Amino acid sequence: MAIQCSICRDNGKAILMESRLNIYRCNSCLHTFTDAPKERQEKYDDDYFLKTHKAWFNNPNYGLFDFIHKKLLRLRFYGMEKTYYSVEHGYNSRLDELHAAILLAKLSRIEKYIEERIRLSDRYNDYLKNTGLILPKVAAGNKHVYYLYICRHRRRDYIISELKKRDIFVNISYP
Repeated sequence: MAIQCSICRDNGKAILMESRLNIYRCNSCLHTFTDAPKERQEKYDDDYFLKTHKAWFNNPNYGLFDFIHKKLLRLRFYGMEKTYYSVEHGYNSRLDELHAAILLAKLSRIEKYIEERIRLSDRYNDYLKNTGLILPKVAAGNKHVYYLYICRHRRRDYIISELKKRDIFVNISYP
C-alpha cells in the first residue's frame, strides 16, 4: 500500500518507523507523520515515545523533529545534504581509540608510505602516458602524496563500464 506524505505528496516513499501508531518517515522530504485514527493515537497517549514527540507529529509543517533529524544527518556526514555539497561544518568521527593508537604507531613511518605511493604513481604514469588519459601533475616545488591517483578522460563513463566488465574497480571520487 502506497502511503502519501502530507508535505511533499510523494507516494510510496515513506517507511514505517513505529508500527503501533503507524508512524512513517518520508524518504523524500524526511517529514514524520501518522495515518493512525485519532482514537488509536489517544489510546497510546501515555506511551513515552508519543508523549515526547506528539507535538512534532501533529505539526503540519516539517516540525522540530524533522529539523533536528536533518541537522544530525548533516553533521554526521561532513555537513552535507547531497554528496560533495556541504551546507554547514560537519564531522566524520569514525576513529575510535584503538585505531587512533594504531595510526599513532604508524605515524613514524609515514614518509616511507608516501615514498611508496609516489613510486607507484610513477609506474602508473609510465604505463598510462600514451592512453589519452589526463594524468595527475605535480607543480614544481610541490610534493603529491597520492592519497588517490586521479586521472580524467572525456569518455569516462565508457571506460568505467569497460573496466567493470573486466572486474577492475574504479571509482569517481570527485565528480
